Amino acid sequence: MGPFATFSLMVAMSVRCFASAPTATITNGTIVGRPLPEFDQDLFLGIPYADPPSRFSTSVGRTSKFSGAFDASNFSAVCYGLGPIPAGYIFSEDCLTLNVIRPSATNTNSSALPVVIWIHGGGFWGGSAADPLLNGSYIVQKSVNQNTPIIFVSIQYRLLFYGFPSGDEPLALGIENLGLLDQRLAFQWVQENIAAFGGDPSKVTIMGESAGGTGILQHLVAYGGRDDHLFRAAIVQSGSFYDVPCNWNISAIRETNYQLLLNQTGCGNISCLQTLDNEILFNVSLQHYDQFLPSIDGEFMPTHPVELFDQGKQISVPLLMGVNNDEGTILVSPGSNTTADIRQALIGLNGSSYVIDSSAFDKLFELYPDNPVAGVPHNTGPGVPPTGFMDKTACASS
Repeated sequence: MGPFATFSLMVAMSVRCFASAPTATITNGTIVGRPLPEFDQDLFLGIPYADPPSRFSTSVGRTSKFSGAFDASNFSAVCYGLGPIPAGYIFSEDCLTLNVIRPSATNTNSSALPVVIWIHGGGFWGGSAADPLLNGSYIVQKSVNQNTPIIFVSIQYRLLFYGFPSGDEPLALGIENLGLLDQRLAFQWVQENIAAFGGDPSKVTIMGESAGGTGILQHLVAYGGRDDHLFRAAIVQSGSFYDVPCNWNISAIRETNYQLLLNQTGCGNISCLQTLDNEILFNVSLQHYDQFLPSIDGEFMPTHPVELFDQGKQISVPLLMGVNNDEGTILVSPGSNTTADIRQALIGLNGSSYVIDSSAFDKLFELYPDNPVAGVPHNTGPGVPPTGFMDKTACASS
C-alpha cells in the first residue's frame, strides 16, 4: 500500500470515528463526546462552564465560541485541593468544568430527560468530578434499568483558599464564597444548555455528598432563599450545616487565619496573592486546608444558614436527606480511654479553627454515655474494643 493510500485510509478512519462520536451543539459551538458502549451511554467530559477564572474573582460564564469542535472525550484538569487526585490528572486553576453522561441515543426517546447535578464532597478542600469512585455511569445505568432514565451532570468548583478566601479584606471584596458561586454558575449553565443533550431544564435535581450536600443546603438559603429557578428538588447525602468545621459567626478567627496566610506567603493583601507564584500559594493553602471554608458574607449567605431556615427563608422544593450507619466511625482514631481523650480527638477532627464550647461536650456525653451495648459501630456486641475503653463512645460522638 502506497503512502497516499495509507493516508487516505487514515483520513477515512478518522472521519468515521468522528462521525460515530456523540455531539451536542450549544451557544459556544459543537461539543464532541465519546461513546461508552459497555454502558450504552454517551460521555461529554471536561466541558468549560466558565471562562478560565481570574484568581480570587467571581467566575464568569463562557460567552466566546469554541475554536472548532470542542473535544469532550476526557476529563479536564482538577481544581487545586488536598490530594490525592485521580491518576493521570493534574491540578490547574483553569478547572471550572462539568461532565454530562446520558443514555445513548438508542435508549432515549423523544421526550427530554430529568437531570441530576452532582456536587462532589471533600470538605471544601478536596475532591473532583473525575474521581472514579463517583462515576456517574452507574447511576445512569440504574435509572435506565428502572425505566426512569436520567442525565447525570457532575461539576467542579474551586477549593481551599482559592475557592473560600475569608477575612476582612475578602469580605469587603465580596469573594468569600467563590466555590459556591462557581457551583451556582454551573447550575445556570445547565439551565441554558442541557436541552442540547436531551435534558429537561425544568426537571433538575441537585445532589451532593458530605461537603457537596452541605453546599446544597446553602444553595437552598442563598440570598435569603431567593429562587432563581435553577433546580426543582434537592438530595443531601451526609451533609449538614454542623458538619463543616467553620466558624460561621466568628469573623475575628477568620481574620486571624487570613493574616497568618498573608505572613506565610510574604504578601500584604489580595492583590499580591493574585500574582503570587502558584506553588507558594498552594503549599501555604494546604497548611490551612481546614480554615478557609464557606462564610457569612452578608450577600450570598446573609446570616447563619440555620437562622435562615428557622425564618423560613429557603427555597421550597422537595428535599431528601440521608446518612449512613456508622459513617463517622472512619474518622475516629482508636485509643480513647477517657472523656478527655474524646474531647481532644473531636477538637482535632473538627479543625484547628473550630471552637467547641465545653457545655457542648457535656451535652454530647449525656446523649452518648459510656455504654458499649448502645455504642457504635452497630451490631458489634456489648464488648469493649481492644484499642480503647471508650472507643465506642468516641465513634458515637463523631
